[in-house]
This record gives sequence, structure tokens and C-alpha cells, in this order.
Amino acid sequence: MKCVVVSLIVAAAYGLAGPVSAEDRTPIDLPALLDEVDRASPQLQAVRERAEAAALVAPQREALPDPKLSVAYTNDGLSAFTLGSSEFSNLTAAWEQEVPAKGVRSSAVAVAQAEADAQRATAATLSARVRARVITLYAQLWRLDRTKELLAESRALLATSAEAAQVRYESGEGIQEGLIRAQTAVRRADVELEELALMRRRLEIALGAAVGRAGDPAFGPAVALPVVAGPLEAEELGAAAASSSADVLEALARERTAEAEVDDARVQVKPLYSWVAAYQFRGGLDPMVMGGFSVRLPVYKDRKQERAIAGATIERTAAGHDREEAELRARAGARELAADAASIDVRLRLYREAIVPQSAAALHAAEAALASGRAEMSLVLDDLDRWITARKEELALSAQRVETVAELEAMTGTGLFELPSHGRLQ
Repeated sequence: MKCVVVSLIVAAAYGLAGPVSAEDRTPIDLPALLDEVDRASPQLQAVRERAEAAALVAPQREALPDPKLSVAYTNDGLSAFTLGSSEFSNLTAAWEQEVPAKGVRSSAVAVAQAEADAQRATAATLSARVRARVITLYAQLWRLDRTKELLAESRALLATSAEAAQVRYESGEGIQEGLIRAQTAVRRADVELEELALMRRRLEIALGAAVGRAGDPAFGPAVALPVVAGPLEAEELGAAAASSSADVLEALARERTAEAEVDDARVQVKPLYSWVAAYQFRGGLDPMVMGGFSVRLPVYKDRKQERAIAGATIERTAAGHDREEAELRARAGARELAADAASIDVRLRLYREAIVPQSAAALHAAEAALASGRAEMSLVLDDLDRWITARKEELALSAQRVETVAELEAMTGTGLFELPSHGRLQ
């Protein structure tokens, strides 16, 4: 029995046990999932349609104002109907058309176009954030699936260890404390497996909502993490974030809108012209026609247009500061995330090259001591727990690295993962 326990635990320590599948469903295809969220997310569709609607405003601003048609009747006196009998009575139909200056209409078009660009920038910002969220949820699912496999393997070993401890105790070779600890460890593994199942279910629901699926979501296992395309250079990423970040581009679009509004406010001091044509029907008398021209003068521009110019200028200055702040925040955020990724790489290397192998070696030594009668089962259980903990921390760091790079993608507006166009992850 001792040899069987030693062989099983040492095999697990060196990764010889086969992985236990987390789900029987088809594995998740991350590129297809990202295509789906881009196509089906109600949140993305709503903001894109608003951007499309905003783009239709500029042609409206370019057109002349709608003309005004009016009809009036003039009667000579109050005692009788005098149309046709009095030269002062008439039925008038008038057509009036306002004709704003070309610069006024052009500035209105520029404002509408800038607002449409701002809406498109908002849509791009949201798209980057939704993409990062989907990749993050996928990485968390990957961590849970790998952790579940690890715990399922360890539970099988713990159950075997509990049986071996009971045999040793009944034969007088071991102590009761080792038996109780082994049995408790099995139950703790059952509790943790149930907690993992709940966490995975929550992640499935969150991922389904992020993608835009209305039905009860059910996802297969996440079989592999996306691969980072190349090294993460902090300064290059910072520069990319300051120039291409979705947040920066959105702030830049708002600054351009504010600039267009300043130009629009300035042209409002120009007079507004209009012309009018009228036809007067006088019954049996000869009809009369009329043509006229009018102009709306900016007499109160010191209280209206000039204040509008001042307010728009201040708003433009504030929008410029917002853009500068967005650039600073994006550059600093990219540097911070790059530093996080570099630190994760160092820690992962330490886990993979030292901590996990050394934990496995300690477990092997404890098992050898148990087999020779120089140690109790409690020592083996402690070393097995340390090895499992080290593996779980390594998995968590691997997932955290992908989540960090996903944030960097959203921050810099640069593709950092190697994702195939079709099919599963390579």
C-alpha cells in the first residue's frame, strides 16, 4: 500500500496524471467569441447606431431653413365683405425664405461633423473596453478550468492517502492525527471544487451578458490562453497610448467639437438675410404682387453672440486640458500595466523554474520518508498542500498576465495578442 501511495503522489507532482476535463462541451473559440461580441452586443450596437444617427445631422445643417408660407385676408371695413369691390381688400399668399450666410451654414456643418466624430470615438472606446472584458473573462475561465483539473487530481490522491493512513493506523504503524487530517483534506477539496463550480457559473453568466446572449449561457472549457505577440516595451506602449488610446481619441474628438463650436459662435455675428414674395388676389380687380428683402441685425451681440464666443472659447480651452489629462493618464496607465506584466513574468519564471519543481521535490522526499517509516502522513499532506498552492498561484499569475495585456490593448489601441482569424487558438 505504501508503494502505491508513493507512486500516485509522485506522479501527480511531476505532472504525469492526465488532465480532467472541466466541461464536456465544445471548447471556447476566443476569436469567434470576439467576433460575436463585436457583432451582437446590444451595448455596442446602441452606441454605433447613435454615431450613425449623428452622422446624418451634418447634411441637415447644410440645407437652407424651411421656408414659411403664409395666407392673410384684408377686408375694407367691418360692415360688409368687400373683396372685389374695394381696392384695399385682398387675399394674400406670401412665401418667405431665410438665407443664412454661407459661412454660418458651413460652421453648423462642421459642428455636426465634429459631434459625429465624437460619437464614433465613443463607440471605439466602448468596443475596446468590451473586448478587454471578454478576454479577461476568458482568462478567468481558463484559470478555473485548470484549477479544477488540479483539484480533481489532488482529491483522488488525498482519497488514496486517507485509505493508506487508515491502513497504517489500524496496523499500528501510524497515528490517528494523520488519518483525520487526510480525511479532512478530502472534504476540503470537495468544498473547494463546489466553490469553483459556482465561480465558473458566475463567469459564464457574465461572459454571456458581455457577448450579448439572451439565453442561459453555457460555455465549454477554455483550453489555451492567447499568446502575446511580442515583448512589451513600456515606453513604446506609453507613446502608443498617448496617441492612439481610445480615451485619448475620444478626448481629441471632443476638443475638435469645441473648436468647431467656437467658429460657429463667431459667425453668428453675421446678419441673417431673408426674402419674401407675395401674391394678392383682389376679386374682380387686378391682382397685386410684392417682393421684399429683410435682414436680422446682431444689434445685441455684446449680450448674446460675444458672450457665446467667450463661453465657447473657455469650453475649447477646457477640452484641451481634458485631452492633455487623457494623454497623461493613458501614458501613465500603459507604463503601469507594462510594469505589472514585467513583474508577472519574473514571478512566473520563479514559480516555473524554482518554486513548483522544489515543491514537487519536497513532496517526493516526504513520500520517500513515509515509505521508509521515517515520517508520518501529516508531512506528506503538508508538502502536497504546498505543491498544490504553488501550482494554483502559477495558474493565477498566467491568467493575470493575459488580463493585464488585455487592459494594455484597450489602453494603447494596439493589438498585442496573436489571435487567428478563424478556428481555435493556436
